[in-house]
Amino acid sequence: MACPRCGKENIVSAGFYVTKLYKKRNRYKCKDCRRMFIIGKHLNMITLKQEKEIIRLSKRINPYASKFDNRKKKTYSIRQITKIMGVSQTTVEKVLK
Repeated sequence: MACPRCGKENIVSAGFYVTKLYKKRNRYKCKDCRRMFIIGKHLNMITLKQEKEIIRLSKRINPYASKFDNRKKKTYSIRQITKIMGVSQTTVEKVLK
């Protein structure tokens, strides 16, 4: 196990903390750079299915399509996508970049 910041393996356990969903996460501390971090999945990770849904909701309308084309899909703003999907605005922005 190595520190994500400095890459050295001088790491000790620094207890745990409880998330908003009441899950325990182990916390580690690097003795060299004094950074505290967790190992494993990041708490704000989204699934691939959610990522595809965000992209689908944000598709832009083709500017060269006919004005009378009824097959245009409705697009949503970032704020609307966050309400629909239930994720943070920064997560949606990261997916769209």
